[in-house]
Amino acid sequence: MSATVSPAAPAIRRVVFHPGPPASERFTAHATERAQQYRLWLPPGKTLFQTIVDTFNELGHDHATIQMFDGDLSEAYFQMAPPDPSGKLIVAYGPPTFLPGGARIVMSNADLGKKADGQPILHCHASLLDVNGKLYGGHIPTDLCVIGEGGVFVWALVPDDGGFVVRSDDETLFPLLSPT
Repeated sequence: MSATVSPAAPAIRRVVFHPGPPASERFTAHATERAQQYRLWLPPGKTLFQTIVDTFNELGHDHATIQMFDGDLSEAYFQMAPPDPSGKLIVAYGPPTFLPGGARIVMSNADLGKKADGQPILHCHASLLDVNGKLYGGHIPTDLCVIGEGGVFVWALVPDDGGFVVRSDDETLFPLLSPT
């Protein structure tokens, strides 16, 4: 007769500490009765930030949830956000890392909304493929990334309500885009 041995449970290691008091809910859902959907091609030449803000302003919107697929960046940067060593914030963005020769957007998720002062903000995370075929990912500083010759394909959803605005989050002590 053989005995079954259960492997030891892996040790749980807490990687990120939320510096503020725990929120009663950690996830926020955004529900709206109606939304408009767009499929767009963004032309080359300007930054992702400026092109997206201008495009959606022309469409009459100041907010959107955006996915970008299969797009060219002639100037590409990404940032990592490791835990803040001081413990004052949940993360601290590192400096932008430049990808020489540009990059291809494999996939990204972005939210267009407003800062507390009403100015536009575009928060984006993406997977990028550099000219040598190496994959990178992280936060994308959209004000530094320039759309390349092939443009960028965008799919966007624009809720018919107030959209998103930056608010301070008491638990992470970090400004987050939140539904209005």
